[in-house]
Amino acid sequence: MVLDPFTALGVASNIVHFIQLAGELFSKTKEISKSASGATKDNEAVLKATQRLQQLCENFNGFGIKPYYSADASQDEGYSGAQLRRDEENHNKTVEEIASNCAAMAKELLNTLEEVKPKAPNKKLSNLRAALETVWRKDMIKGMELRLVESREELHLALTSILNERQSRVLSNLRNLSESNRQLDSKLTNEITQLRADAVSSLQDLTSLLQIGANQDSASRFLSLIGTSKRQVDSEEENPYSNNLEAVTKRIDNMIDRRNEIKLIQTVLRSLRYHSMEIRHSNIVGAYPDTFKWMYEENDSSSLKTNFTEWLTCSDPIYWISGKPGSGKSTLVKFLVGEKRTRLLLSHWAGSKDLVIASFFFWAAGTKMQKSQEGLLQSLLFAVLRQCPSLIPVITPNRWQIEHPTQVEAEPWSRQELLDAFARLNHQGMSQTRFCFFIDGLDEYEGDHRELISIITYLKDSKSIKLCVASRPWNVFEAAFGGYPIRKLCLEDLNHSDIKIYVTSKFSEMPDLKDAVARDSRYNEIIEDIISKAQGVFLWVYLVVNSLLEGLSNDDRIVDLQRRLRKFPPELDEFFRFMLLSLDPIYRQQTARAFQVALFALHPLSVHNYWFLDMDEEDANFLENLPVEAIDSNELQRRHQSMKKRLNGRHKGLLEVSKGPPVDERFQPEVEFLHRTVRDFLLTTDMQDLLEQWLSPSFNVHLTICRTLLAAIKCLRIRPGDMTQHGPLSISVTQFCFHARQEEITTGCSPLRLLNALNATIESLKRPAQNLKDEIQIPWSYWTPTPYFNWYNHDSFLTFAINCGLLHYVRHTLEQDPTLLQAKRGRPLLDYVLHREGVSSYDVVDTVPNLQMLGLMLRLGADPNQAWDGDTVWKLYVVHLLHNFDIWP
Repeated sequence: MVLDPFTALGVASNIVHFIQLAGELFSKTKEISKSASGATKDNEAVLKATQRLQQLCENFNGFGIKPYYSADASQDEGYSGAQLRRDEENHNKTVEEIASNCAAMAKELLNTLEEVKPKAPNKKLSNLRAALETVWRKDMIKGMELRLVESREELHLALTSILNERQSRVLSNLRNLSESNRQLDSKLTNEITQLRADAVSSLQDLTSLLQIGANQDSASRFLSLIGTSKRQVDSEEENPYSNNLEAVTKRIDNMIDRRNEIKLIQTVLRSLRYHSMEIRHSNIVGAYPDTFKWMYEENDSSSLKTNFTEWLTCSDPIYWISGKPGSGKSTLVKFLVGEKRTRLLLSHWAGSKDLVIASFFFWAAGTKMQKSQEGLLQSLLFAVLRQCPSLIPVITPNRWQIEHPTQVEAEPWSRQELLDAFARLNHQGMSQTRFCFFIDGLDEYEGDHRELISIITYLKDSKSIKLCVASRPWNVFEAAFGGYPIRKLCLEDLNHSDIKIYVTSKFSEMPDLKDAVARDSRYNEIIEDIISKAQGVFLWVYLVVNSLLEGLSNDDRIVDLQRRLRKFPPELDEFFRFMLLSLDPIYRQQTARAFQVALFALHPLSVHNYWFLDMDEEDANFLENLPVEAIDSNELQRRHQSMKKRLNGRHKGLLEVSKGPPVDERFQPEVEFLHRTVRDFLLTTDMQDLLEQWLSPSFNVHLTICRTLLAAIKCLRIRPGDMTQHGPLSISVTQFCFHARQEEITTGCSPLRLLNALNATIESLKRPAQNLKDEIQIPWSYWTPTPYFNWYNHDSFLTFAINCGLLHYVRHTLEQDPTLLQAKRGRPLLDYVLHREGVSSYDVVDTVPNLQMLGLMLRLGADPNQAWDGDTVWKLYVVHLLHNFDIWP
């Protein structure tokens, strides 16, 4: 086992303490033998030292150090994602060896002290050395002294080697904590900075203490080691060395506790975070300059009175923003969340208590988590705990107390666990914190909206929580939130001034038009006509203005602009149809393919995927025959720029490239619909019929998505962590498997050639980076959310396919080679079916066993009584059910 760097430091400090303490026992008993006074007090001193020695011995065992050193004590028992440097392994091994030897010495000393200690409480132990001589030979006692000296010297050398700041794994570990803190944006910066300073100081102090007596002779060195000079042996003076060592050891122990606490906080936060958490917010268009000011400009005579600022400062729990599709609700909510005045006004409501603001934006075209209750609750809880990490032990006690941190991160959050956390938050928040949640797109929630309303009602019943929610004006929301008119607004009734600002500004950006607008009043008439015809739908305005500006770039006259404006249908759906039917017929097949892929892809695909979509149209075999060969960043950028132009030209702005900052340029930016209304429109029966007419009869959306994903993976330049972390690559692979499963469900046939090509591609990509034990099967062990990593499972692409529910692929594979069922090493295949772990990048992990897959396994001869993990597969599943459904007797 390679020790964690902080654990190694803790072991080292305890070794130093042990060496000092063992020597103290020798010196203390010598003092007792020379003392003619009260034996009881002296014996208590020896007893106290013995108890401290016992505690240190327990510490060694707590660190995982065996009482007697064995060759496998420092074996690597896991893989952290990158091989440890050889010198770091040697340093850790040295510390472990010394600790193991000290543990053995501690055990010997404790056994001996037990044999020689006085039976009567007031009887004096005359001399430990004399007592030891009754049990040990003199050479054994001398050997013990020499072993103590050697251990100190070895430890000094080991610590001196690892103290170098640039190479210290302790400091590297702290840098990792800092980077994780940056990624999570959690409020732990000061704690980590202080921890780093303490780590440097503690390492230096510990090494300095070890340096004492380094150049003295052996006898003096031992006395120095135990903190005793010849003069001090006969005196009652306090030992400054002992006191300093005690202080350093306590400091290091405290530092390790703090590090472990920070690490667990980050682990809990990572368990809440999911891949698509920030995507929707970043893709929402920001407010146009000088718009939405009226939200904060309240006066009795204003026609734009919203009562919003009053609501921010008072105790009323909920405010509802209602609006037509495309009126700008999401943009408004994003503006309110980021506006400084929102926090300033809310602080009047919060008073002296801490204030936490969090937001969530439902997205019907997004992942499961972007349109579910779990996604809502998990996002809000992450935002709260990120800003108030000190609440984690109270709000999530089960996760805080769990023994294995990796299990905290891997175990999915259930709806009930999230609700329980908010129940504790309500109770805790009453005393010290107030929360304001902004929730947009209630109508985009996938499920029964009454259930969502019950969640919101549950949250608003707390006096420490306020909620601002936004949705379309559906009856279900009107009934829930519309009963208090001064706590709601209809956006399309209030945004006329913003539309005027936008249109006027866009016209003014045209150099030749600016003077014309000032000279000819008909331009102002066009602006007023746009405002009137828009009926508060900002999306319609955006599309119309783009079309008019295109005409102006062609030097259209005013009369031409007026004709254009009269041609535009006032309703969005009709406007979308008008735009599509005006498309050049030569682009129709490409446009229809892209729209279908965007509609049915599990996650939005990247620009690079759409580049391959065009290549697939030319030759369906091209992508499958593409070699596994990385492309450089320049070629990737060239393809991105080329595809962006094609998307703009063929899709009339209805598909656009994501405006959010790319997390990884190899997989982003992504291509998404301009607005949810575009997606809704394209899913209508009429539009699906039209797109079918434009498509080739052989077009298969799921197989097409699989081919484009595979091609992008083949061109990937692998980076550290791609194979051992949940990230863009694992998401692409699991999205591929999702669409392969959809093809199985739709046709009853598995895309075997594509799945085998995916497996071969991953095997090819991982070879240059693999430096692991043969038993560890990357990446499949890392891309499945197991409760804790265990390479003894012997995971493979086949086991990954089981988790993805690829029934027909699994059937074909096992029928082709029936020996795989019984010959598989490690975890039985049947156990994967019963303890299904789902696929992490689906966001919502489906852990219910696939009954068809279970039937397949049993028909092919899987044995429910096969031994595994200390029991049988079937019994383990029954125990799992009993625990999960709280029916354990």
